[in-house]
Amino acid sequence: MTFPSNPYDQARALEAAEDRARELELLLEESRARVRADVAEAVKIIPEAIGEEYARLPADLALANSRYAAIYERHLKAEADMKYTRAIVRIEHRNRMKAVDAKATETAIDAEVEQDARYRQSVAAHIAADVARVQALGDLDALRAKRDMLISIGAHIRSELRSLYGMATDRPGAGHNGS
Repeated sequence: MTFPSNPYDQARALEAAEDRARELELLLEESRARVRADVAEAVKIIPEAIGEEYARLPADLALANSRYAAIYERHLKAEADMKYTRAIVRIEHRNRMKAVDAKATETAIDAEVEQDARYRQSVAAHIAADVARVQALGDLDALRAKRDMLISIGAHIRSELRSLYGMATDRPGAGHNGS
């Protein structure tokens, strides 16, 4: 896409781009809300349906892991983009400042870089990607905790069966009468 040369067209193009960015942000928020609801459903344990919980858990863990991997990839790309943007912006500011004043200090150049809108935008994207990464890791950890809880509940159920019925539940078909 080329940027229009007419200032009026430029303003309209920028306005359209900002509108599209707002629309995309709303879609992203809706998507995040759906993921939060999916995770809340996935970590819920229904004691009456413990068998289904065991059966569903591997798929839920796989989905959460896939989401985390995709978000982690986005985080790494945002970090690389931030570093690249900083390097480009720094070179531009350094060349401009050295052309005006050969004694421009590295600290002054760094201060200019920190204020550059392009760099600040890349930092904001990196922060957003990092927050998403931490949330996805929390979702994955919640499912891992559910797995541990299901294991514990299963052990508790087996223990109760042994004490109530004298059943050896570790071996299929083994009962209290040795059959």
